Amino acid sequence: MSPDVHFHLDCKSFEECIALLSKAKMEFVEIKREHFEPLPVPVHGLTGECDRIIGTLRSSRGSHKCYLQSRAQHFSFVVTLEFRLAIQDDLTKAFAGHLKDYRKRAKV
Repeated sequence: MSPDVHFHLDCKSFEECIALLSKAKMEFVEIKREHFEPLPVPVHGLTGECDRIIGTLRSSRGSHKCYLQSRAQHFSFVVTLEFRLAIQDDLTKAFAGHLKDYRKRAKV
């Protein structure tokens, strides 16, 4: 099992994703940005360039490695849990109303 948890969001920008975290009293601290060229094979049905902001999530539960990612204007937030599962519940609450279900995309 991967220690990374992916939250697929309906956000329109990285700033909107970060604002949701801030509203939930969490802080995203940017470390670096990466840009990737399009993949030859779609990921979750998406193609196109990928932009990623790698950082640290600071919350009342400690600091966690994480990144924000955008591919074809689809945004996701990925956090490395490192055995602290309580943060997953906090993030689900922070992104409430903005989570996408990619199982539906597979039927398209």
